Amino acid sequence: MGNNWFHFKQFTVLQDNTSFRVTTEACLFGALIETENHHNILDIGTGTGLLTLMLAQKTPDAQLYGVEIDPNSANLASINFENSPWKERLVVVNQDIATYSQEHLEQYDLVISNPPFYANSLKSNKEDRNRAMHNASLSHEQLSNSIDQLLTENGKAWVLLPPQEAINFKGWLNSKNLFVLQTLKIFNFKDKPIFREIVVLSKKQPLEVLIKEIIIYKNQKEYSEEFIQLLRPYYASLA
Repeated sequence: MGNNWFHFKQFTVLQDNTSFRVTTEACLFGALIETENHHNILDIGTGTGLLTLMLAQKTPDAQLYGVEIDPNSANLASINFENSPWKERLVVVNQDIATYSQEHLEQYDLVISNPPFYANSLKSNKEDRNRAMHNASLSHEQLSNSIDQLLTENGKAWVLLPPQEAINFKGWLNSKNLFVLQTLKIFNFKDKPIFREIVVLSKKQPLEVLIKEIIIYKNQKEYSEEFIQLLRPYYASLA
């Protein structure tokens, strides 16, 4: 079906005319998110619904909600949800998360986000790409506020960011009822700088912050064994 479709083992993502493309780090993020004992899941900035679909695959009894400000991407997420085996459990809302937080009293035991980033870099002349890649429509303050409002007392939040943006984001947590439980540092290659960082949050302060490192590629042509094991349930190319 061409480059506008990304085929996984159990679902397909239509990504036509959108800046929210399927990426390796987003797929790794979805595979890493722990869903055990989580039944009410919110994806902030769901894009075309990739992460929501990945979590639906491994949570047979969870209800999942994706909030997306970009109308085109929200429409694609709706199509992808409808075409999936879990359509009865998936909902997409075309709205900014600040408004959603104010209008919805319901809280979630798992909140995830792969939010816009590159706050200080030059913007393109395409508005949808600006929303996808910059935090003008979702600042770190707004994201931390929304997680604080929408997360249950015993829930967890998972956020994927570039390393500098992760530092900036964590700076906002001091004024919230949120604490870092775990940091997962993602490297493309063992000898390269950190590429992405996953921050796991809770409303309960831990005795110790866990730190883990994950390497995507063993060499230029091969994924690492850990990556293969994590993505095998999803990637059609991994038997």
